[in-house]
Amino acid sequence: MTISLLSTFVPHTDGERAIAFYRDVLGFEVRADVDFNDMRWITLGAPGLAATVVLYPGSAEQIVKEGYPAVEFASTDLDADFARIEASGATIRQAPTAQPYGATNCEFEDPAGNFLRMQQA
Repeated sequence: MTISLLSTFVPHTDGERAIAFYRDVLGFEVRADVDFNDMRWITLGAPGLAATVVLYPGSAEQIVKEGYPAVEFASTDLDADFARIEASGATIRQAPTAQPYGATNCEFEDPAGNFLRMQQA
């Protein structure tokens, strides 16, 4: 089993300004720019690295209110990793579930209550 960082989620209030900062200032490449349910989701990453930053519409306050994950991990064996997480006594938000957008993932909390997601690699 291998767990690696897949994505971290950061809110944005202005997609163009966000892209300008992450692309032009930090040097990230835009990997996806998607309108979904009248919201703009922008995925960026450092050249040569698989991990991404997902910019989602909204403010930092919405992270807690609407439950966006702080971090998303990739797992080479989601069922086994989920079983280990569940056995640890962690708060489970969602067992491994096939999503309509094609991914299979689970959701849980770390000991401080941070919302985390893990996706089958």
